[in-house]
Amino acid sequence: MVKKKFPSIYRRITETKFLVIAASVLIGVAVIIVGADVGKNIQKKQNIEKERIKIAKEIEYWEKTIEKYKDFRDAYFQLAVLNYRLKNAEKAKDYLKRVFELDPNFEEGRKLEKFLISNF
Repeated sequence: MVKKKFPSIYRRITETKFLVIAASVLIGVAVIIVGADVGKNIQKKQNIEKERIKIAKEIEYWEKTIEKYKDFRDAYFQLAVLNYRLKNAEKAKDYLKRVFELDPNFEEGRKLEKFLISNF
């Protein structure tokens, strides 16, 4: 029977333990950082969703307004802006078209038109 010898170099065991501890600490720190980042992303998503709901309510309001007042230029303009904010460029352009039918010289509408053309 062969007797096993205890290693004569104790330093190797100490270095291995140190590496395991260091790796564990690094993994722990990484988990904390990633967890914090995930938390931030969830909060951002919730804020964006709240903003979308708010904009949707505003759109509903302005759509009801144009049902009553068909020639209310500012209502169409607000709908164009709100749809742009929701990234509905085609709807925004349609509402802007109606704005120019009602008032071809509407300066704010022209600014939005240039912005839509350059960004979409």
